[in-house]
Parts: sequence; C-alpha cells; structure tokens
Amino acid sequence: MLLVCFGGGLGAVARYLLSGVINKKYHPWGTFWVNIIGCILFGIFIKFYLLNQINLNCKIFLLSGFCGGFTTFSTFSSETAHLLLGDRCDILIGVLYLILSLGFGLLFIWLGYILPSFFS
Repeated sequence: MLLVCFGGGLGAVARYLLSGVINKKYHPWGTFWVNIIGCILFGIFIKFYLLNQINLNCKIFLLSGFCGGFTTFSTFSSETAHLLLGDRCDILIGVLYLILSLGFGLLFIWLGYILPSFFS
C-alpha cells in the first residue's frame, strides 16, 4: 500500500506540473500529453517486469502507483465532454481529441512495450 501511495503521489505531482505548463498555452492538450507519456512509460515498465528486470515491488510502485497517479481518465473524459457539450461546443476539436487520445494511447502502450527490445 505504501508503494502505491508514494508512487501515486509522485505521479500526481508530476501530472499537475506537466499538464499545468502545457495547458497554459494549449488547453486541454496537457492532459493528452500526460496520458500519452504515461502510456509509453506503462508499456516500458510492464515489459521490464515481464523480462524480470524489475521486481514485483517496483512494478507496483511504477504501474499502480506512479502511472496510476500520473495518467487521468477522469480529466480526459471531463475535457472531452466539455469540448463536445460545453459553452463553445467545439465538436471537431472534441472528436479529434477523443480519437487522438485513444489511438495514440494504444499506440504508445505498444511502442513502450517493444522499445526495450531494441536496447537489449
């Protein structure tokens, strides 16, 4: 539990700082980039675990903790709904945000998973 708590706290702070910097200029793309970075990290970490290069405690700290605290599905969902249904009702940007988030999220999980193979 402490590993998840500490990792999640670090991930949440990292998300807050990174998305805040990006959102100052390109709202809501901060959440997009945080989630994409989280996906590639998740893929890398799971691959290292499956290759026995990190132990179970590291996996718990990195995946459930850090990546869980770093990425954010609820913020992604809220921002997408706001784009689609909010005051400006920017449907094109909302649909683009939705498609890119899901498509690139899956792509970057896969890239993160295969990336360590190139370095071993």
